[in-house]
Amino acid sequence: MDDILKSFIKAKEERTSVILKDYFKVNTDWQQILNYVYEQSSMDNEESHEKQKEDRHMGSRFHGNLLVLDPLWIAPQNAEVWAGIPQLKDFLVKINKDSGSGESFEDCKFYKHWDIRPCTCKSIWHSEGFRVSLSNRFVKEHSDPWDAVYLQIVGKSFWKIVGSDTQVYELNEGDLLFFPKETSHEVWSEGPRVGILVGDILGRLNN
Repeated sequence: MDDILKSFIKAKEERTSVILKDYFKVNTDWQQILNYVYEQSSMDNEESHEKQKEDRHMGSRFHGNLLVLDPLWIAPQNAEVWAGIPQLKDFLVKINKDSGSGESFEDCKFYKHWDIRPCTCKSIWHSEGFRVSLSNRFVKEHSDPWDAVYLQIVGKSFWKIVGSDTQVYELNEGDLLFFPKETSHEVWSEGPRVGILVGDILGRLNN
């Protein structure tokens, strides 16, 4: 069992979190990210229109294949993040390999559906897509439905993790944060930022 996987499992058992500094730096810039966001905004996604009708009360809206929340928080609805930033496939390979799961994931059906994403591979970690924040939006305390890791791609973010204790982390480009579903978190920033959220959607971390 890899040391990283051991640290994740221990953190889950103890309801705490793990930060790995300089875990994986993505060679990208704002131009590449904004080009991808523009491309996604121009896509026609019928499912997004139906989803918008369902979620209208939550204040979300869709532009093409983008989910947008005020103020200026953007989430492309494409789990195949490597289509926009090819190096993110290398990151997904690395985090899975480091966690003892070296299986191929490119053809997993999780990445082929917009909303309902069944897993047909043996990987632990699956991308939930990357997040772009262009304002000082504060994400209120909440818990995710599964264990997750977040990689800071561009900019800086701050995370307050609440579990058996409370920790506040500053994530810079290349830093990775693991937080189990047994914890809750708040997120904020001091400038524009981009990161990728990756989840253990089938609870394989302890298997």
